[in-house]
Amino acid sequence: MNKILLTLVLGIFLLSFASAEIQTLGTFKQDNSISLIQICASCTFNNITSVNNPNSFQIVGEQVMTKVGSVYNFTLSSGNTSVLGEYIVNGIGDLDGTNTIWTYNFFITADGKPFQAFPNEFAAIGLAFLLIISGLFNNRLNLLKHMGSIILMVMGVLTLYPGYNFINHTNLFGLSLGSILIGIGFYFLIEDSFSREEQADRFNQPQRRGGQRDDFDDDNGFFFEQDESNLKITRRTKTSGSVIDNTVNQPSWNLDNLDGG
Repeated sequence: MNKILLTLVLGIFLLSFASAEIQTLGTFKQDNSISLIQICASCTFNNITSVNNPNSFQIVGEQVMTKVGSVYNFTLSSGNTSVLGEYIVNGIGDLDGTNTIWTYNFFITADGKPFQAFPNEFAAIGLAFLLIISGLFNNRLNLLKHMGSIILMVMGVLTLYPGYNFINHTNLFGLSLGSILIGIGFYFLIEDSFSREEQADRFNQPQRRGGQRDDFDDDNGFFFEQDESNLKITRRTKTSGSVIDNTVNQPSWNLDNLDGG
């Protein structure tokens, strides 16, 4: 008995939910004109009573719809479709001689494609982050980090213009997301230029002085290696076909005195 009662209650709930489901006109691209239609063969009139945008602001009031056969039409101008999201259309018609209220919705997205909970663009953004992380943990994969940075910047631009789903430069979330993606991508693209390790490697390269060569290539010359406190000097000389290397360590402050020695 309890199971039967529970089934009846559940059935009534589902029936009421289904009957309350709002009809939809479809999905359209931002800033485009839209034909709001209503089909009724037994009506003598159909009028728009209101159109509300996603911010619950009424953008259209009482409007008479144009009749062509059994199709009633009202064109919503492009200036009224700049906000991304769900719009609600309310109207009234005399179905079979009885005034009947009707309603439906439509959606405005940045690219005109139906809304997706997880758009394809998010997959590209995720891939870009994976490439960047791979490059950060392995210097040999530094090229992947740069590729990921470029992808992230491109996706940031596409997020702003033209955008996708309910996301682009016309709302705060889209503006923030696009700007952040561009900023992160740009940072990791040039991050090596500001890396202390990279700068240290450059400054610790063997120094050349006086036009002398540091590879020696069978020539006489000096080779200098300097750290914070010491200077390592190697002098190579070629005598009677033999090459002799003499290496000494001196305080780095004596570097300027070497030319006179």
